[in-house]
Amino acid sequence: MEIILTPPSNPVAFEIFNMHIRWYGIILSISIFLGIFLINKLLYLRYTHIESDFFIDCAPFFVLFSVIGARLFYIYGEKEFYFNNPLEILMINHGGLSIWGAIIFGIASVAFYSFKKNVNSFKILDTIAVVMPLCQALGRWGNFFNQEAYGKPSSFFIKMYISKSNRIEGYSSFDYFHPTFLYESILDLIIFFVLLKLFLKSKEYKISTFFWLYLILYSLVRIIVESCRIDSILNIATIPVAQLISLIVLFISITVLFFMYKKRGFD
Repeated sequence: MEIILTPPSNPVAFEIFNMHIRWYGIILSISIFLGIFLINKLLYLRYTHIESDFFIDCAPFFVLFSVIGARLFYIYGEKEFYFNNPLEILMINHGGLSIWGAIIFGIASVAFYSFKKNVNSFKILDTIAVVMPLCQALGRWGNFFNQEAYGKPSSFFIKMYISKSNRIEGYSSFDYFHPTFLYESILDLIIFFVLLKLFLKSKEYKISTFFWLYLILYSLVRIIVESCRIDSILNIATIPVAQLISLIVLFISITVLFFMYKKRGFD
């Protein structure tokens, strides 16, 4: 059996007052609102002493700075294009967000907001870490509609059709490619269910465990998926920057988690 994923030729879902509303933006919005709702519910479920709407209040800062970070990281990888087309910097509905930029800026915004509210930031980050893989799994489907985040030419039983206008230079003669967005989406879902089960069932984890565990698991996923992609925006000595960042984050996260649990007992 062969499964061929065929994106629509037009990434625009509909128009409102001559404004193009793209599938990418719709999917991103759904994942953000779903994420905010679940994070707020899980946060209060596990840490009942935290105000019930704490993350609802924090969310605007978290989302804003996550989007800014994601955009800045992407723009840096495509400096020449955005230097020549500065108005495109604001067009995030055209695609172009870096997840590592979102994570780094998102962490900073939560840490700052939690400090101002006198709340342990790692309790918030632990909860975010559980839900983030679900949001990422949904968000990756925006790449499907934009015909991006795909891999090498594929003869595998599951493949993705990429129109000629969206093919990477040097691959115009190939029609079908590895749907790496789908591979990551599936792996992100697995991470979500694993972390959610642990989060709901056990109370004997040190604070920040889920945060570091999420970074370890997602870094591994990104390292694997990036090895198959051909459209990474920035490489250093043929190695995608996203992969290098993942390796650094993986090493730091494993080290921190190791020393956290080196001492006996739980918080």
